[in-house]
Parts: sequence; structure tokens; C-alpha cells
Amino acid sequence: MVLLGKLFAEILPDDEVVSLEGDLGSGKTTFVKGVGKALNVDSEIISPTFVILKDYSGEKSLYHFDFYRLSEDTQLLDIGFFDIIDFNGVKFIEWGNKFNTIKKYFDYVIRFEIVSEYLRIVRIYKTN
Repeated sequence: MVLLGKLFAEILPDDEVVSLEGDLGSGKTTFVKGVGKALNVDSEIISPTFVILKDYSGEKSLYHFDFYRLSEDTQLLDIGFFDIIDFNGVKFIEWGNKFNTIKKYFDYVIRFEIVSEYLRIVRIYKTN
């Protein structure tokens, strides 16, 4: 999954918004780790489940959201999502599909499906 993230980062234009969708443990954060490696991010990428957002510096700024613990659209305002979406850099949103109101911002949707312990199916859709 790290390798796939690295390869995806090589074709990813600046300022794109990517929704990452799939069950827990399907590889969303591991994929973002690969993106971070390709962008020479200056620190280890970890899951932002409990902090909602982690931002990283590298060749491009990388913003990594995790909406797993959010339940209402108003919480997006509370975390500054609509401000950050306009910042320079790439944005990855785990569980972005929880909120229909933000789908218009997605440039890509990546769906992760667990087939077995060691096998995933990953589908990448360009939306805008």
C-alpha cells in the first residue's frame, strides 16, 4: 500500500483533495504514508483518528484528515475544514464519504476493499 501511495503522489497535481474510503484496517493511512514518502515529508505519518487533522511539510504541504469520529456537518466548521480546503497542498480525507456536503470538493475518490488479511482491492476515481 505504501508503494501505491508513492506512485499516486507522483501523478498528483498540487492542491488536490482526495477522499479515502474503506473499512477500518483497509490501508487508508498506510496509503497516505506512501504519499508522504514520495513528498519527502519531514516526519512520520500517523493516523489522525483522535486529533482529526495532521499537517505535514515536504515538497508539498500534506493535510491528512480523519472524519471517523465526526458525526455532524457543523463539526467540519469547528475543525476549520472549509478554510484548510483552500490552502496550498494536497489534502487526504479518511472517511470523507460520511458527509455529502463536501463531496463537491473531491478531486479523487479512492476506495479500499479488504479481500483477505494480505489482499486489498483499491479503486481510484477522478471526480473533477
